[in-house]
Amino acid sequence: MGRSQYRLMGRRDRVRYASRPLAVLVLAAGAGRRFGGRKPLARLMGRPMVLHVVDRALIVADAGVTVVSGPGAHSLRRELASSPVRVVHNPGWRQGQRSSLVAGLRALPREAAGVLVLLADQPGIELADLGRLRAAWRREPDHVIAVRHSDGAGAPAIFSRAHWPALTARAASGARGVPAGLPVRALRLSRPTPDIDNPLALARLACAGGRAHGRFKA
Repeated sequence: MGRSQYRLMGRRDRVRYASRPLAVLVLAAGAGRRFGGRKPLARLMGRPMVLHVVDRALIVADAGVTVVSGPGAHSLRRELASSPVRVVHNPGWRQGQRSSLVAGLRALPREAAGVLVLLADQPGIELADLGRLRAAWRREPDHVIAVRHSDGAGAPAIFSRAHWPALTARAASGARGVPAGLPVRALRLSRPTPDIDNPLALARLACAGGRAHGRFKA
């Protein structure tokens, strides 16, 4: 559905599209080898990195937030104990992100019409940008709505339920990219938000004061 078609919709159809429940899946199951350990639990401004991502996820989601854990699952659960999220452990985390996607998607509520896939090592993502992704998906639910990176479109990205089989297919390249063959609408971030791959990148983000949560309109 294009923007012009959306404008021509009647009020009842607009309400139906605007109310499509969106779940959020936070992938926090990586080993963090390049980082030197349990990356999601690394401290950013006094709090675990994953909590900065979860904070934004809770604001954007209207069908719940699910966090996929891997090594250090007990520590992750402890850090998330006060957050209203569901933690699902991926025992096959060594197999890569595809296995975490499979474990997470299986745990999502039936009412979810789509899922926003977030990575735990993207704590600097702006809430306003996530709001833009959500609004674009509700206008064009037949498209994957993803962020445009220098090496192509990828997470954060929103996939409608009809796209989930392709997302978890054996040939899929993981959460960072979008499976070939799916229609994609790629949006640019308001400012670059790199993955935190090493302690130096985390220190730079901390020196920059992290990111303000801000507000957005759906």
